[in-house]
Amino acid sequence: MGIAPLCAALLMVAAFATPAAAQLRFMGWGDSTPSHQDLAFDCENPPAAATLVVSFVSPVSDLVAVRAVIDMCTKPNDLPEWWRFDLPAGCRYGTIEATTDFSSGPSTHAVAWDSPTTVNTEVHYGYTWSTAMNRFVVTVADGNLTPIPLTVGKEYYALKLTFRTPAGACDGCAMPACFVLNGLVLTTSTGDVETIMDYSNWTRWQSGQPDCPFIVPATAVTWGRLKAAYR
Repeated sequence: MGIAPLCAALLMVAAFATPAAAQLRFMGWGDSTPSHQDLAFDCENPPAAATLVVSFVSPVSDLVAVRAVIDMCTKPNDLPEWWRFDLPAGCRYGTIEATTDFSSGPSTHAVAWDSPTTVNTEVHYGYTWSTAMNRFVVTVADGNLTPIPLTVGKEYYALKLTFRTPAGACDGCAMPACFVLNGLVLTTSTGDVETIMDYSNWTRWQSGQPDCPFIVPATAVTWGRLKAAYR
């Protein structure tokens, strides 16, 4: 599928994403506000880590778990070693971590979790059969699977996904990349609710990807589809 059809598909989805639904999802580098969508730095002197922060405006009054789907790509280039977390002998193996610990910030919003959580992170290289794409699936659940009270219409932090800088040489740090929060499913005491994408649900790495977010296919994500795709 070319750039134009992908762009049209994404805009079609966004056209139905109205704030009245009070269930928007957001993502950014270091915080999930619109001013945090771009990250650029000198790869000769990189930060120790770069962190994607995910939040949502709650459409529900309680929360048991969330499942986030973050897709990224480096089109027209294949993923460099810098983004190949699937290679056991690669420079990036073991340098990715998801957490719900916001004790060190940011603090723009409240944190959805008020007790210990269990967190699982999956990396799927070659999503959509493209060697330029990764899919990160992060599942977070209350440690006791007990519903946590939320306020409908209030924005909460859901999780952080951190990419730690590898030691030694690792090719591809300077290559522009695009990240899109393609899904955030909330599990509540009464069932699952899929949030809606907003224009602030995407970020750019090294700020040089002019077609972001349109080079990442927009996909509706539900528990059923995720289970069918990855079991």
